[in-house]
Amino acid sequence: MTSTKTVLVLGGSYGGARAARILSETLPPDWRVVVLERNSHMNHVYVFPRFVVLPEHAPKGFVPYTNMFTPPSTSDSSANGSANGANGQANGVNGGSSKSRNIVIQGLVTSISPHSVTYLSPSPSYDGVTDAGHTIPDSERGVEEHTLPFDYLIYALGAGLPTPCDVWGEPPSLPSPARGSKSGGIEWMQRHHETIAAAASVAIIGGGALGIQFATDIKSLWPEKSVTLIHSRQTLMPIYPGLHDVVMTKMEELGVRTILGERVMEWPQDGDKVKRIKTAGGKVVEADVVLACTGQRPRVGLLSGLANVDPVSGRIRVRPSLQIEPLTQVEEIVSRVEGLSVTENGVNGANGSSHEENGEKETGLGHIFAIGDCAHTPAIQAGHTAYWMGECAAHNVVKLINAAEAKSNGDSKPNGHANGHANGDAKPNGVKTEGDAEVAAKMKGDSTDVQPVVYNGVELETYVPGAPAIKLTLGLTDYVTHFRSGEIVQASDGVPDLQARLMWPSVNADSLPDDA
Repeated sequence: MTSTKTVLVLGGSYGGARAARILSETLPPDWRVVVLERNSHMNHVYVFPRFVVLPEHAPKGFVPYTNMFTPPSTSDSSANGSANGANGQANGVNGGSSKSRNIVIQGLVTSISPHSVTYLSPSPSYDGVTDAGHTIPDSERGVEEHTLPFDYLIYALGAGLPTPCDVWGEPPSLPSPARGSKSGGIEWMQRHHETIAAAASVAIIGGGALGIQFATDIKSLWPEKSVTLIHSRQTLMPIYPGLHDVVMTKMEELGVRTILGERVMEWPQDGDKVKRIKTAGGKVVEADVVLACTGQRPRVGLLSGLANVDPVSGRIRVRPSLQIEPLTQVEEIVSRVEGLSVTENGVNGANGSSHEENGEKETGLGHIFAIGDCAHTPAIQAGHTAYWMGECAAHNVVKLINAAEAKSNGDSKPNGHANGHANGDAKPNGVKTEGDAEVAAKMKGDSTDVQPVVYNGVELETYVPGAPAIKLTLGLTDYVTHFRSGEIVQASDGVPDLQARLMWPSVNADSLPDDA
């Protein structure tokens, strides 16, 4: 295919935003990075539970992309470059510079082929889809769809949020188009706040970080409410030794009732005024409001026709370089078992494209990377792990581009090291450790002696997660931090807005007002 000199980043959250910023600083000058994001603003989801309880702070949870690629665009129209004829400045989200073609497009992806995506521009049709985000009614297909070709793709769509924080989970009551907008998200939080505020009793199902934060926030703000937390395991936050006891002590102080080791078997009906929950052990809980905080759903459907999705985790299998493992490996195994035939060139991908394009012998799809909560790695699902994956993937894309261009220019050593790395080099052995912390595990196995990945003769960085760490709120002012070292520190100097504005500089929005 003819190069478009475009690196596409799907998703502009913690990992995608970091990857895009690095790419904008290190790509060759005739290349561009395009961020395709369904929301008009970066959703700082870690503060969403708090802002449902305290919606007056909600604007701080939606961070504008306006200045993502600074300095802001002035008069040069090239920064608003179109996406192969599509509106590249969709819905005014674009942040670019007079010296750059880098752009942010607001759009809902409908399909992915090996070298292009189709997407839907913001419109009333946004209100006809759910969090899956890619199932579009036939009546809408082709009406507002655009095609965007790319040379490299970083897939950073993460995972869907549990219902109590999922601003895409139901159509907004505001006039369309509202889904995916800041105003729609704020309205959603206000509406759910009013539901919780009016309830005399709240039951929370799921004792992960989200459930704990909701339970302690609600009980802190409304001590008169009955709050019950139901969790299927006997231990809360088991990957953080010692954290269970800290959390249980605080919930007992607040008066949160806990039911541990009980799985919910009977869920309430939506129309019931009083919701009735029954556990496998026979316990019955009645509440005015039920918040299901039972985990995330990886958004992998768009790549399921190309990538190897792990059947247990539901996440995209990736190499240590964060390049996706293509579907052909799975289908070759199936063919041996079931006697199916596979063509010599492998199984065709979307639009009839072979997985072995452009001489990419090692994986066939080595130009596609997956990061964050949708990627199957030993890392915990968290914004900070997505951030470091974004760094690794961006560095590797630049390495591949530099090596290919050096080769085309006759360089005898196309090793991909030109231009170096932004914000810190990789370790000498090619391993990129998360946050320069100690290596906790390698991608496969327990050894820390990770072998670098070599692709098309280019030595790529390897992502290895650090030990798990978390900061967990336990009410409006109390919180506990479990560091990678295992140290646990409690504090009571928390602030209502959780210092949400600290996230704004990550997309160059620190100079903008809360309502931007």
